[in-house]
Amino acid sequence: MKIFTLLQNLLKMLTGPSSRNVAFNTPNAERETRNAQRGTPDVQHPIAPLRDASVSVEYKILPVQKKIPVQKIKPVFMQNFFAIVKKIFSLSDHPKTLLENLNDGYHPGCHYGTAGNENISRTNQHHDVANPAASFALIPIALTPTAMNHQEKKSVKTITGRSGMFGIIMLMSSLFFVSTALGQATKTWALTSGGTWGTANNWSPSGAPAANDNVIISGNLSSAITGVPTISLTNLTINGNCNFTGTNGPTITVTGTFSVPAGVGFSLGTGGTSTPRVNLTLSSTSVGSVLGTVNINTGGTDVTFTNSGNLTITLSTGATLQIGSTAGITTSTTTGNIRVDGTRTYSAGASYIYNGTAAQAAGNALPGTISNLTISNSAGVTLAAAKNVTTNLSITTGSVLNLGTFTHTAATLTLGGVGTVNGSWGSTTSSATHKNDIFFAATTGIVNVTTSTCTPPAAPTVTSPVSYCIGSTASQLTATGSNLLWYAASTGGSGSATAPTPVITSVGTIGYFVSQTIGCEGPRAEIDVVVNPTPSTTVNGSTNITCNGANDGTITIAVNGGTPDYFFSVDGGNTYTLETHPSPYIFPGLSANTPYTIRVKDTKGCQSQTF
Repeated sequence: MKIFTLLQNLLKMLTGPSSRNVAFNTPNAERETRNAQRGTPDVQHPIAPLRDASVSVEYKILPVQKKIPVQKIKPVFMQNFFAIVKKIFSLSDHPKTLLENLNDGYHPGCHYGTAGNENISRTNQHHDVANPAASFALIPIALTPTAMNHQEKKSVKTITGRSGMFGIIMLMSSLFFVSTALGQATKTWALTSGGTWGTANNWSPSGAPAANDNVIISGNLSSAITGVPTISLTNLTINGNCNFTGTNGPTITVTGTFSVPAGVGFSLGTGGTSTPRVNLTLSSTSVGSVLGTVNINTGGTDVTFTNSGNLTITLSTGATLQIGSTAGITTSTTTGNIRVDGTRTYSAGASYIYNGTAAQAAGNALPGTISNLTISNSAGVTLAAAKNVTTNLSITTGSVLNLGTFTHTAATLTLGGVGTVNGSWGSTTSSATHKNDIFFAATTGIVNVTTSTCTPPAAPTVTSPVSYCIGSTASQLTATGSNLLWYAASTGGSGSATAPTPVITSVGTIGYFVSQTIGCEGPRAEIDVVVNPTPSTTVNGSTNITCNGANDGTITIAVNGGTPDYFFSVDGGNTYTLETHPSPYIFPGLSANTPYTIRVKDTKGCQSQTF
């Protein structure tokens, strides 16, 4: 591409979207243009002062019809443009020389002449359209090519050699960097609270960020920044705790630097709802550093954190990483919660929370030594290698940890929010001292807990004694407490989570014991089961009625055993008569030819056989 065409395209890009020619014109140059159109010979004029210059915008070949002041065009571009022109002048052999045609031809009415007839050309070379590449000269007047008369010849200052090419390169570089600078601004959130992204006054300087801007959140925000749009930013710097939310899943793309320093939490979206989610993409040119915490809240809808650049993930001491992937955290770039090509560093002093909704593997990137490990997944989390938890291993209520076949260590252990005693823990399948199938999967792995953090709970609430009559049917014992364990003795032995059903085949008192385990096991409460004898009865005699129709007959019985006092019934137990001194006992007022069912009950409720 010829140099003129390249510069013209750059100028079009800087001055607006339309395809317009831009010319720098002076009154002298306009007069020369009119003279050229009338056929008047070219006359040299002194250089017009720069302050009289204007920028002409047109849609056809010169002469220029419409003028716009220089101040209306991009100021940064103008300053750079004339600075480069000045630099090119300083490189020439004649400082009085003005540089004219950078294009193929010469513009008769659009040049700066010199006073007098002084020939200032190094080679006294003539421009000729037949040899457009013979020399290069800068046109500060017009960037529109015009036809050149073959007979017209002009002594011009020719830019040749190193000085000319260096000047051209400097001009093109300036135009390039100016165009980049004009398209980028730095916007800093101006509030200490959240607000709407698109509100101009929420930003400093005023105005919502535009594409390719730099965005800085300089401090902690008390509420979310809402209405985040889909936008491409050059740099995104999060220096304070904040939350971005949007509508319909907008995407923030970072092409430069993405930074979250240590101790800072950056949240994308809001958990529990799918609407305010925000996606984040780091392009192939991006360099990211996450020393703090990035929370990506899905709210039931997938949120994408895409990294094509060089993102460095550093989970520092004291930081917390929440992990929801079924693969956990891995060294792979295709599986797990963290998938980046850059360096991933997981500190031994950090905390890790597994809170997925499906069964999870811890992943091969989980360090062997970690500060805190929290299992919050009812589907279970599996450890595929031995881990050393230097602070606390916590398994939340309803969650299950699969220890595999490994021996792990933990400074303390919390089960369901309650501390436990020291010692080895595991399922009933393991060899652990403290067995628990509620929080541990049925594997042989154990975790050795070095420090007890348990405050023993009180003994369960029970009802005692529980009385039964010999020969009756007993029911399973009950108590009120958590994680009950039942024992046959007040100390020692192995507890059972299943409540016993008393054996009542013999008269006497039997003790049963129960404890509750809330983190650690508390004292045992005793339930006494008393088996009472039943009363026995014998008929000692009877008397008949004295005459037909009378009801003065009697039955006499003797009672043995049971627990006095006794209650007597002649209607099978429907009604009872209390007799303080029962033996022998006489049922009076009986009629002839009437069946009677005799039953005796003692104060314990035990009944004799019916006869």
